[in-house]
Amino acid sequence: IMTNEEIFIDYGESAQSAWKCLGSYGFVPNYDETYDERSTAELYVDGVRAEVGGDNVPFELMEAASNALELEMEEGSLSPAVALRIAEKAFDFADVLSREEEEEESVVTADRSEEELYSKSLALSLKKYQSQVLRKWAFGLKQFAADQCMEEY
Repeated sequence: IMTNEEIFIDYGESAQSAWKCLGSYGFVPNYDETYDERSTAELYVDGVRAEVGGDNVPFELMEAASNALELEMEEGSLSPAVALRIAEKAFDFADVLSREEEEEESVVTADRSEEELYSKSLALSLKKYQSQVLRKWAFGLKQFAADQCMEEY
């Protein structure tokens, strides 16, 4: 390595999502909406947990949402109704994370140790990151559903 040369660290697969990065390395990466394939969030829909982000919709979420809507799922196909149900759940969860973030930021921290404050700041960073990923992902799903409906007419 040459003097003044920049060094990059690749954390590999264990840092693909913010919560894994926090659990493995003790930091939350900055949210970068231009690099969606690495920006993932955890989402629960109709009793199923999955990691979402980018332009993928996990099969398990499609199946659970289809069952909740009492729709028969066409193999490998995402219907507008199922996409909208999953998107609404993602927006709802993003709102919950944002409210929790606001509530935690308003709590008086005078009696807290430096370690507690740092832990709290990491937790808030993770909630903010997850909320941003979920909103962007859900917006894409809603757009997909709208496009599918326009094609049908």
